[in-house]
Parts: sequence; C-alpha cells; structure tokens
Amino acid sequence: MDLFVRASNVNAITMYEKLGYKTYRRVKDYYQDEGARKEDGLDMRKSMIKLDPDRKTEQPLGRDVTIDELDETL
Repeated sequence: MDLFVRASNVNAITMYEKLGYKTYRRVKDYYQDEGARKEDGLDMRKSMIKLDPDRKTEQPLGRDVTIDELDETL
C-alpha cells in the first residue's frame, strides 16, 4: 500500500510511521497549489506481508524523483 503526504506535514508522517509506513521516495514539487507555491511529496509505503514477505516494495528508492518520473520508477 502506498500514499503521498506533504513533506512538511510532520504530524501525518509521524502517524503513518507509527502505522508501519516507510518513506520510499521524495517527489519534487508533487503538490502544486495555485500561485507559485510548490511542495515536495513523500511516497510512503507499507508492504502487504502475504504478498511481499521480504518487504522489497518498501525499500527506499535512494533518490528524489520528479512528477514526470513517477510511472517510470514503479
């Protein structure tokens, strides 16, 4: 399972980490509000143990990506 959260949303990140989610990658400028405000998003993941017993899908990618790369890095 995965979800995206604003990089500045410390409360949500902490809550998801307590639920077992891990940050897989940072997506540059994922959130683009009206005007000039842009913010990175964190792609957080939690493995489905029966489908991924080694938890490979939640291992960090090791680099930031752009929105254009999202489909390419799956």
